[in-house]
Amino acid sequence: HNAICRCSHSPRPHVWAPFSPERARMGEMISETLGVILTGGASSRIGTDKANLDFNGVTLLERAIATMADIFTTVVVAGGSNGPDGISVLPDAVPNAGPLAGLDAAYAVADDRSVFILALDMPFVDAATIRAIAEPGVSRLAARIPVTDGRHQPLCAVYGSGLGTLVRSQLDSEDRSMARFVANIEAVEFVEMDASSFMNINTPEDLKAALNRSDPPRNTR
Repeated sequence: HNAICRCSHSPRPHVWAPFSPERARMGEMISETLGVILTGGASSRIGTDKANLDFNGVTLLERAIATMADIFTTVVVAGGSNGPDGISVLPDAVPNAGPLAGLDAAYAVADDRSVFILALDMPFVDAATIRAIAEPGVSRLAARIPVTDGRHQPLCAVYGSGLGTLVRSQLDSEDRSMARFVANIEAVEFVEMDASSFMNINTPEDLKAALNRSDPPRNTR
């Protein structure tokens, strides 16, 4: 059942919804949303560029692109310097500003589409999970964000086509965190999902644990 949650960080109501298998059904390619892979970040804890990390024979960037390209008609890479042929790479207009800078770069080319972002260090986010978040489309000033074990996952989420101005204004502020950005969005639907799909790789130990996993989990409960 849906419920209204008034989160402590925002006076606005936010909608919480359970995972919907129907929403995850495989359908046609999505053209009204721009697919964006976030590659930014210092990768200091793992000691090398995450985008080039080998993950079962492909790099993390190649894996993310393959997943997103099965869903969205247009996929771009934000925050990096290199990408495969045919994939546009968007440099951060504001350096060292974190994921928000990548989102800002995406809105600059979104052409009035909503924006779905995926951090490339989440190798177990599969197509069904992405569709469950991206569909149905969100309104211009809204967002849909997964929640796992009470934790928001704003780096695997869809943001409405009209939020580019909010991104830019926050980049001009002292607080450039995704948490503050989400708190300022007028309408957010939080969708409860399986935490195992959102395992991310920040350290060599994380990479080893991810490689030791057999099959990626699926949000099909």
